[in-house]
Amino acid sequence: MQITSADLNEEMQITIALKRPTHDNGMTLKEYADAVMTGQISHMNHDEFTYQFGTQSEVMQAALNWASKNNLQIVDSHNGMSTIKVKGSVQQFNNLFNLSLMSATVNTDTIKRTYITHEGSYTVPSEMTSHVDFILGLDNQHTY
Repeated sequence: MQITSADLNEEMQITIALKRPTHDNGMTLKEYADAVMTGQISHMNHDEFTYQFGTQSEVMQAALNWASKNNLQIVDSHNGMSTIKVKGSVQQFNNLFNLSLMSATVNTDTIKRTYITHEGSYTVPSEMTSHVDFILGLDNQHTY
């Protein structure tokens, strides 16, 4: 495997998963799914589900404002899925999440693939820590 610094100008897309608060039904998403599967409660319609388990509109707006303020291109946002997808350069993500993205290349007789990775953990900017659950796409070595 060969690891090099990622091209700082390379554009990439990440998904920011926003926290899902527990709403007035008092259940987490897992508890709700388990209760539906065991027949304890009936399933919700789409609007009820989005209200109960989706990102609150003020959290979504804060995340979208943060992305815009940091010159990230907003690709998609979805309250029900509690995600925003953004594009930016490797340099932008390095700076925003306090990491150093690297390009790793595996070249064997059976596999040839290049992916983005990093060592250690990333840091969510302080203005977003109360809103972000996790981030996908800063390390895509397991994407096939």
